Amino acid sequence: MKKTEDILERLKGQMPHIPGGDLLTEEIMQAITGTASKPNRIVPLWLNVLRVVSSAAAVFLIALLIGLKDPVADFSENVAAVETYQPMATDVNSAMRIMEIRSEKRKARQIRQTQIKNLYAKF
Repeated sequence: MKKTEDILERLKGQMPHIPGGDLLTEEIMQAITGTASKPNRIVPLWLNVLRVVSSAAAVFLIALLIGLKDPVADFSENVAAVETYQPMATDVNSAMRIMEIRSEKRKARQIRQTQIKNLYAKF
């Protein structure tokens, strides 16, 4: 056991010398950053201008279509036209039935409005 401990003590005291250690560090840094393997891409000016113009045109068209077709305004006009008819209640049963119909219509309208708002909220 004494021999192995002596060998380990001698190895601990020696500092290894690597020939060209600075070059090795430089190669490692180039491999990490990827500067040696990745060539620079040159993008023509006309392509950058085309990207900007097409993006602006797409945004303009989307804004125009949303502005022209406002679903909440159209829907509220249709609902006002439909609800102008007011049936008369003659007894308690007919009054209860009218209330049920109105509550069902209200629930359906709220569901449609929520669906429309959720659809346009994604844009």
